[in-house]
Amino acid sequence: MLESFRDSCRFRQYMPSKPAKYGMKLFSLVDTMMFYTKKLEIYAGKQPEGPYFQDTSTNALVKKMIEPISSTGRNVTMDNWFTSVPLAEQLLTDHNLTVVGTMRKNKPEIPNEFKRKGLKVYSTVFGYKQKETLLSYCPKKDKTVLLLSTMHNDGVIYETSEKNFQKSLNFIIKRKEE
Repeated sequence: MLESFRDSCRFRQYMPSKPAKYGMKLFSLVDTMMFYTKKLEIYAGKQPEGPYFQDTSTNALVKKMIEPISSTGRNVTMDNWFTSVPLAEQLLTDHNLTVVGTMRKNKPEIPNEFKRKGLKVYSTVFGYKQKETLLSYCPKKDKTVLLLSTMHNDGVIYETSEKNFQKSLNFIIKRKEE
């Protein structure tokens, strides 16, 4: 998230797509059942080489953030900036954590059948690989949403969850278009 901040600071970020264009970029690990922030990191930009160097790659950041919940069998819900198949596999095998998250279409591990446009509206395509499930959903014409899960391993869509899913996706798409 971007916490609004207009003063001068070396690691102040500019994000034109956010309501507050300038601020501090924060990453947080939040327990959604207890509404409790377990860990919070400030993004300080790309780090120079030296004795205080910190790896700011998405994989390193996720591994640092999940330290308090490693090996607890919980689920981690991620943004599309973090979600990738190798990271999901690693969290499942090394840390006993499942992952659910939307994915960007530019990831090399995504088959072309899941990225293609022209799918029928409200159509869903499932793909399975060992313990991962990849879902491609078309909420409107020429719009595809990709979802990766290591928590779910069947292609069953219940009528009530399909309606809730459609409402959630419409909300997400609407927010991204604004």
